[in-house]
Amino acid sequence: MTNHVVEHGGRLYNTQNELYNLPADDEEFDRLSLQHQIITMTLGLLYRMSDPVEVVMSPNPEIPPAAIDIGTGSGAWAMDFAAKFPQASVLGIDLAFPNPNWSATCLSRSETLAYRLTVHSQLPKNCSFALWDANNPLTNFRDSFNVCHIRAIDSGIRDYEDLLYRIPEILRPNGILLMATGDLRLYTEEKKPCPYDMEEGEPGWCAFQAILKHVADRARRAGSSPTAKYKWEKWLAANPYLDFVRVEDAFVPVGPWQSADLDDQSRHAAQLNQSNAATILDSFKHLLLSDGIEETKLNRWMLVRTESSAILKRHSYHLEYIDRQTRDSRDETKAFREMETCHRCPKHS
Repeated sequence: MTNHVVEHGGRLYNTQNELYNLPADDEEFDRLSLQHQIITMTLGLLYRMSDPVEVVMSPNPEIPPAAIDIGTGSGAWAMDFAAKFPQASVLGIDLAFPNPNWSATCLSRSETLAYRLTVHSQLPKNCSFALWDANNPLTNFRDSFNVCHIRAIDSGIRDYEDLLYRIPEILRPNGILLMATGDLRLYTEEKKPCPYDMEEGEPGWCAFQAILKHVADRARRAGSSPTAKYKWEKWLAANPYLDFVRVEDAFVPVGPWQSADLDDQSRHAAQLNQSNAATILDSFKHLLLSDGIEETKLNRWMLVRTESSAILKRHSYHLEYIDRQTRDSRDETKAFREMETCHRCPKHS
C-alpha cells in the first residue's frame, strides 16, 4: 500500500475518494489509454474546438500557456496535449498517479511510461502530475490555465453543477473548458437506447447492459453524478462566467461489424472498443460485489460476455452484445456526450 492506493482482490484502488470505485493500477491505466486512443480515433483529434484552442495555447513569452487535465487517469490526454504544445505546461490531476514515479519530486525526469498504446515512449518534459480530488477547492490553481480538460469523472463527483461553477476561477480570461464523458447505456445501430429495465432471460436482455445499469444505480445511491451529462447544457447556459458553445453526441461502434457506413478507421475503433468493453467489466467487478450482487450471478454474466466475444470472432457482421439472444442489439454505444466546450468570459475576475 502507498499513501494513495490500497489493494482489494488483487487490484489497486484510490484512498482519496470513496465515490470513485474503478481501479487505479497498470491494468486500468492501460484500459484508459486504450479508451483515449478510441476516442481520439473517433474524433480525429484530441478535441473538437481546434482553432480556439490553438489561439489560447499560442506561445506567449510574458505568460506561457498552460493546461490542466482534471481526472487524468492514465495521463494519456495530458501527455498527448503536452506533446502537441511543447511551449506550454500541462498538469494532470487525479486520485492516483498514472505511474508511481511521477510524483512531485521527479516531474522533470524522463520516465518510462505505463502509457503503451499511443505514440509516446517517454513523459514529455512539459507534462507533470499531482494528486488532487476535484471535489475539493481549486483555489490553489486560480487564474492558472488557458485550457481545462475533463473526461469521464462523473462517478467521482458529488456535485457536478458546483464543479462547473468552480472551474472558471482556474481559467485565465478567454480560457477554454473541454468536457467529455461516457454514457452508461448501450445504443442500437439506429442510435436508439437499448432496453434498460429487463429481467435476465427476457428476449433482448443483455448482460453488459445489466452490469452498466447496476453501476449507474450504485453511483446514484452513493451520491455521485452519473446523469450529470444530461444537464450540462442547462448548467453551462446558466453559468454567468462561461460563454456556452455547444454539446455534441458522438457514437462509437463496438465489435467487428461490416456495415458499409463505417470506414476502415471506424471498424478498427469498433474492434478496440470491444476490448475496452470487456476489460471495463473486470474493472467493475469489485464495485458490484461490494454493492451486494451475488458472485455466482456476476460470474454468470461475465461468462455470457466471454462466450459472446467468441461468437463475435466468427460472426463479424454485427455485435450480439454479450448475450447470444440479443441479435437485435447491434454494435453501437454512445461513447461520450462530448465535446462540451466553453470559454471563460473576460468579465470574470
